[in-house]
Amino acid sequence: MEQSRTNINENITLYDVQMHKERIDAFCNNYSLTEEEALSAIELLDGYLGYGYAQEIVSLALKNEIQVSRQVVRKVKLGHTKNPKIFNLLLEYAAEEKAEGVAARKILEANKA
Repeated sequence: MEQSRTNINENITLYDVQMHKERIDAFCNNYSLTEEEALSAIELLDGYLGYGYAQEIVSLALKNEIQVSRQVVRKVKLGHTKNPKIFNLLLEYAAEEKAEGVAARKILEANKA
């Protein structure tokens, strides 16, 4: 059965596109990134920050003597708040998560053989 598009579906899609564009603009303006760099950062953050990431970032920040709440961490990730130190921690943490995932996949592949 074919799904029909409704005004609600179209409005949600337009809203998502608008929010994505605003996030790209925020990253470009807040952190002096190019659009390509902002898109890459968004893909990294969205793809590799799983459940519980905000608390992990709060813990990392405390180790660096930075006081921050989980809410602020989430706002920085979404581009609603500018905080270069937290943004860098988010990117570093996401990159580590990505590297661990790649390493785990390689181990799994090696064990299959």
